[in-house]
Amino acid sequence: MRRRAYLAAGLATIAPLAGCTGGDEGGNESSTGNSDGGDEEPALRIVDHEVVEGGPTGLFLAVTVENGTESPTGWLTLDVEWLDEDGTVVGSDMTHLGTLDTGETWEARVHYTGDETGVEDYRIEGVADLERATAPEGLELLESAMGIDGDEVVVEGLVENATGADQPTVEAIAIVYDDGGTVLDDAWTSVSDLADGETWAFEATWRAFDRAEAAADHVVVLSDSAFG
Repeated sequence: MRRRAYLAAGLATIAPLAGCTGGDEGGNESSTGNSDGGDEEPALRIVDHEVVEGGPTGLFLAVTVENGTESPTGWLTLDVEWLDEDGTVVGSDMTHLGTLDTGETWEARVHYTGDETGVEDYRIEGVADLERATAPEGLELLESAMGIDGDEVVVEGLVENATGADQPTVEAIAIVYDDGGTVLDDAWTSVSDLADGETWAFEATWRAFDRAEAAADHVVVLSDSAFG
């Protein structure tokens, strides 16, 4: 079983699955809590969160996540509950990232997709695998390129299976960066039953909305199971 860290905004220390209310309290730090209930020094953390009106869905939560640990994370997920003035949950949305490398910052956006117009507050909660899935030796990225198509960022590439064995699943996570090296989001795709000696031509798409033009660079991470 993979070790996981739980993140929440606005608390000095947290227990697993603990959360807090955001709203106008952006900029609060948070700590990681490990899966056995212990607390750690702030390392993988939410350092800022703010509701922004506008954008393609009319409302989104801008969240800044930092990885101050000594190793890249695995899968990260941010969950947001939207609340009305009475504290009643009127909707929930989430976003995720395949991996966040050591020292990197992720400028995430969680877009509101509900029909209610009375959103007054929110709760944000995050969870991350502390170990990134690996690719077997011989699974090689031959080439990759990134392009912009309207409001989408598209990453194409070639992966060769030279492992000496058929691979049941191969996944490609294309991490997209702005020109300052900040992670914007990712594009993910996978293939099943990649035979030994075969080459996989993949295409992964991130629907970036109004941030497509900010995409300046990318890195492709291969694994045999990001969710395993």
